[in-house]
Amino acid sequence: MIKIKSITQEIDQYMKSYFTWESYFSGYFSGAVLVAQKNKVLLNKGYGFSNLEHNVTNHSKTKFRIGSITKQYTAVALLHLCQMNNISVHCGIDKYLTNYPNGQSISIHHLLTHTSGIPNLNYFHSMRLHTSIEVLVERFKDLPLLSIPGEQFLYSNAGYILSALIIESISGMSYGEYLRKYLFEPLLMKSTLSTAIGAGNLYSTVEDLYLWDRTIAENKYIFSEGFTRLLFTPYKNDYGYGWFISDEHYSDTNIYKTRIHHAGGVNGFSGEYSRIIEDDLTIIVLSNFDTTPVYTITKRIIEMVLESNS
Repeated sequence: MIKIKSITQEIDQYMKSYFTWESYFSGYFSGAVLVAQKNKVLLNKGYGFSNLEHNVTNHSKTKFRIGSITKQYTAVALLHLCQMNNISVHCGIDKYLTNYPNGQSISIHHLLTHTSGIPNLNYFHSMRLHTSIEVLVERFKDLPLLSIPGEQFLYSNAGYILSALIIESISGMSYGEYLRKYLFEPLLMKSTLSTAIGAGNLYSTVEDLYLWDRTIAENKYIFSEGFTRLLFTPYKNDYGYGWFISDEHYSDTNIYKTRIHHAGGVNGFSGEYSRIIEDDLTIIVLSNFDTTPVYTITKRIIEMVLESNS
């Protein structure tokens, strides 16, 4: 049986070690952390500042850009749309994106699993600017494919930008409106915002991400068994639809645990969402420093909780 008070104090002390004035100016950590196990929140706390100039501190409801953690929302939204409209994820995207090059051989499945062969779009220098999906698509649509669709795992933001465009094409709604109507509002995620795109654009809080985590973990969403299986199957490079699904071991044990996870990094922000399936353990780390070692922090917190359970 985990001792909630002691593990909370232990994790809190560990996070405070990342936030000192010296480490703050070195860019180690300033953000919020939520740790929960079996529907019990062990830690939900902010550290550092959201605005240093005005002395505004971070807290559990502070909004952060979550970068590529956005991809799982795009994947679920598109899968939800496919289920409602009886669309196969293996159909060519040319049915929804007219005249897209190689659209007959690239499927929705390829887009969601990073196996489309479409080159990755690096929009780091423009991601703070408001840009339409159509303008972004023009930046990569005529580039040659890097591999035959379905052949290789090649991480590509472009695939998720196209996924957002398909959502708009089929639904007749903007990407942001669709997510708000079918994901955020039903799940009471009142602090999660979208500015379009689909690959790394969302703002959220650790608390909203935990609402999302519980929905996914407890299979509350309206997917049939077949669609749920599609969502959580690890394909090439252990990537499912919007997250990695990998077997890992922690501490000094050789017992492997299944971790569903994704990192996110954009200008000035970094984050990590992880869930250990066997222990129903969730760790959400969001930082307003893009230099924060979010995976190192996540891994150590996982070890601390698992050691407390033993």
